[in-house]
Amino acid sequence: MGNVATLNGMNSEIFNVRAGEQIRLRFINVANTCSFALDFEGHSPQVITLDGQPIKPLAPKSGEITLGSGQRTDLITDMTGSPGV
Repeated sequence: MGNVATLNGMNSEIFNVRAGEQIRLRFINVANTCSFALDFEGHSPQVITLDGQPIKPLAPKSGEITLGSGQRTDLITDMTGSPGV
């Protein structure tokens, strides 16, 4: 079991977005034993694919998306949170 979660192969990555901008994100859980819960507090994500297959856009009620081992998802989100959050 690994002990480091990375983003684009790095321990931490920050990228700037503008308030109100809509972005598309692709998440791939390559961990073989870990699930990850992604929290989008202050934003409004909508899942648009699961494991590479398009789905009707789904907005999680809690704003949290869980990825099991080997699972992939694409989502779009409006950057509605406060700047710097």
